[in-house]
Amino acid sequence: MYIHFLNLNHLYYSIVDIIDEIYQTGTLEENREIKSFFYKLVRENIQDFYDIFLKYNYPNLKKENCYSFFNELIDILNKKFPEDKKTKEFINFFKSGIKNNEFILLTDNEDDTLIDDYEHFYTDPVLIFEDSKFIFDNEETICNKIENRKIILRKNLEDITLDKNQKFELEDYKRILDKADISFQDSKNNKFIQISDCVVGILGKFFEYINITSLEEIKKTDYLNIEGIALLIELLDKSVNYSELLLKNIQADLEVEKLFFLRSKFDIYNFLKYILRS
Repeated sequence: MYIHFLNLNHLYYSIVDIIDEIYQTGTLEENREIKSFFYKLVRENIQDFYDIFLKYNYPNLKKENCYSFFNELIDILNKKFPEDKKTKEFINFFKSGIKNNEFILLTDNEDDTLIDDYEHFYTDPVLIFEDSKFIFDNEETICNKIENRKIILRKNLEDITLDKNQKFELEDYKRILDKADISFQDSKNNKFIQISDCVVGILGKFFEYINITSLEEIKKTDYLNIEGIALLIELLDKSVNYSELLLKNIQADLEVEKLFFLRSKFDIYNFLKYILRS
């Protein structure tokens, strides 16, 4: 058995546009490091940031309020971490990033909607594993969006201004979606969806544990209490070894670091178990 799943840290995914808006240079590694640090600041001061997000209707800011929005974020950081060197560097990065910025990502979005594009989490695996069969739990909104996407693709292909590469990409996307074996079914009538729901529940608890527990606390985990986690990691390892494309993990690097630590602890656990059996 293998697991094919997506883990999405909603807080992280909801705020990364702030960094993407003001940081469009540098390496991918630098970009992830900055996003992870910002995520840590927001998570540790969630109420303060939430109040500002609510005040400015994030992520649908008005153009004239963008500078005020960023200045209030900077004020929070100055008050919370007045002597922290890394935070000061981050504040300077914020200040330089908002200069002459058009704030395209943070304006003209839906009101009161942090994440609107869940649809592509359904279609991405279809594009990767185009010859596979996909059975999803009933999600009428997603189903309708996929059908609408096909209509939009057909209209876009009628655009005479498309160059050859653009037309090829759209035609390939449309071809895959048209032939894709996708169905949405009631979980009450499908035991495999029921099993998937159970697995997702376990994974949800596992990643919740990672997100709310510090690395220091995780390091104190007793090996006698790790067997359940070890079994889960073993299954995740098996899936990744079969294909890295089976797992997609969208979260901050500091959370990924905890996962890697648990993975290393799992190796030690298995080694000790082997020694005790010898």
